[in-house]
Amino acid sequence: MLAMALIPLGCREVAAQTDLPPCKPQRSFHNCWGSFVWPNGNRYDGEWWYDKPNGRGNYVLANGDTYSGGVEDGLFKGRGIYINNPKGPFGGQRYEGGFRAGRRDGKGVMNYQNGDRYVGEFKADKKNGKGTLFFASGAKFIGTFKDGKRNGEGTLYASSGSIEREGRWKDDVFVD
Repeated sequence: MLAMALIPLGCREVAAQTDLPPCKPQRSFHNCWGSFVWPNGNRYDGEWWYDKPNGRGNYVLANGDTYSGGVEDGLFKGRGIYINNPKGPFGGQRYEGGFRAGRRDGKGVMNYQNGDRYVGEFKADKKNGKGTLFFASGAKFIGTFKDGKRNGEGTLYASSGSIEREGRWKDDVFVD
């Protein structure tokens, strides 16, 4: 998702609801609230600690994606919301939930551009663990996931609510 060198080159003051004072241009970004735009076009508005985004903040990436939530050493951490640019390749895809080291991690909800919705566990940016995948068609899968695919025990329900398949899955394929 987001990894970059975070050495401030400049700052402008911003107003925000925080107890931290505004960052002062041409000084260290320490224990303050400020805004910064990197040469690649990525922008951050939020809390700073020792010249790195830390605390709560908002990113607007050069590609149009946005993030709002917890930040640690410039990476997404804790609870947050990541929204893909509506005009980009992932067309407004939205994730709300846990982050760790800049990646989706923990419990969360992912709304996909095709209308599908996943509610469950993530690890390293992929569906991992228990979850429910709601398909835009009205069908749903309840079970376990590994590396983004249905793996392990699970049940696929038709849009009518009847069980279509129940048992073991491997790499998104029903096994038995």
